[in-house]
Amino acid sequence: MMRSLFAVTLAPAIWILFFLVVYVFEIMGCRFELDRGLIAGVGLTVSALTILAIIVVAVFAWRRWRRNPRDGTESFLGQIGFLLCLSSLVATIWVALPIFLVPACM
Repeated sequence: MMRSLFAVTLAPAIWILFFLVVYVFEIMGCRFELDRGLIAGVGLTVSALTILAIIVVAVFAWRRWRRNPRDGTESFLGQIGFLLCLSSLVATIWVALPIFLVPACM
C-alpha cells in the first residue's frame, strides 16, 4: 500500500522539481549572465531538462498504465496514479511553454 502511494505521488513530485529547477536556473542565468559564458547556454540546458522531465513522466505514466490491476484498492490507486502522471505531463509542458516563447532576460 505504501509503495503504491509513493508511486502515485512520484510524477507530481517530478513536475514540482522540474518547475523549481528550471525557473531558478533561468533566474540565475539572467542574474549572472550565464548565456554569454556557457557553451550550451541557458536555453539548451532548459530544453534538455524539459525533454528529460517529459520522458521520465511519460515512462511513469506508461508503467502505471501497464501495471494497473483490474479490481480493488490497487486498481483505484493505479488509475489515480495514471491520471496524475498525465496531468503532470501536461503541467510540465505548460510550465515549459513560456520559457520557449518569451525571452527570459529583458
